[in-house]
Amino acid sequence: MKKIRTGLMSGMMLAMFSATILFLGAENVQAKQQEETVAGRVYFFEENEHYDYVNAETFEKTSTDNTYGIFTISGDIVEKSELDGVASYMVSGDAVSLKYEYTDALLNADEEEWHLTEDNSKTIADIKLDHEIDNGTVILQTSKDGITWLNDVELTNVFEDVPVQNEAFYKANDVQLSNGCYYRVIIAYETRKKVGQD
Repeated sequence: MKKIRTGLMSGMMLAMFSATILFLGAENVQAKQQEETVAGRVYFFEENEHYDYVNAETFEKTSTDNTYGIFTISGDIVEKSELDGVASYMVSGDAVSLKYEYTDALLNADEEEWHLTEDNSKTIADIKLDHEIDNGTVILQTSKDGITWLNDVELTNVFEDVPVQNEAFYKANDVQLSNGCYYRVIIAYETRKKVGQD
């Protein structure tokens, strides 16, 4: 009789992107509609660590190799800079949209490859969600000062409900554009793969 041993490798991943967007009201500013990729941070966690990025000691910069998708900002971007380590954009016009673009690669991967798995947690660090993360969550937070954050968008089970995304999930409103606003996008999901079969 042959014994079959299987095991699972599991990992929890959180990608965080931050941007400051300020509106430039000058009428003679030359700007054209463009899309910019926003760099972020990727944190890796063990199970039951609740995506505690606040106390995480290490992270990697986002790349196509270490995160599920690409975060972009679209609008009439006049100037790009960095403010206290956060990407900063000055825009003219009245339309700014945010997009997290991804495919169904992890959703449909074989069990021997890294693939999405349902996460029953409703917690990301100190953020309490209304629903379970399931197959991934996308949270957009806004702030007037970069210190106090409010959840503006909370999408759960997002990678199953919308397996392929290439459309904007958020458009900034007039008040945010005229006053300036900080944005933070948090993407969290759990992956797993089957290992050690003999």
